[in-house]
Amino acid sequence: MSTVSYTVEGLEEAIRQLSSEKIAKPIRDFLTKAIITVQGLARERAAVDTGRMRQAVTYEVDSASPPLWAKVGVNVNRGGFDYPAALDESERYHYAAGPFAGEETKGWLSEAPKEAGSEIDGFLGELEDELVESLGG
Repeated sequence: MSTVSYTVEGLEEAIRQLSSEKIAKPIRDFLTKAIITVQGLARERAAVDTGRMRQAVTYEVDSASPPLWAKVGVNVNRGGFDYPAALDESERYHYAAGPFAGEETKGWLSEAPKEAGSEIDGFLGELEDELVESLGG
């Protein structure tokens, strides 16, 4: 069995420079912008009766340094029935009025990250610039 090896000059220095103090803020900023974008799309597509569902769409960013995840979710449960999941997963429900009148509510929350993809791609470019600046590049 043959072996191929590569030497990357400067790799140790690059790894040393990737301290959590230098990358935590740019990553936190990126995750926060990305998840707020997803939250906004989910709120825009949330079924509205009293507005409770729309207001209940919240987000959280990992408190670790550097943060590793961000999530968006809904905390509405009426009488043991999980309305957000039912509206998101079933083809049964449709918007009664507004800009989405007649469309299915299915995917209003679960599809929001995909819909935000191009905007999040732009944030990745900003993250790259911030990391280069943070690392003295």
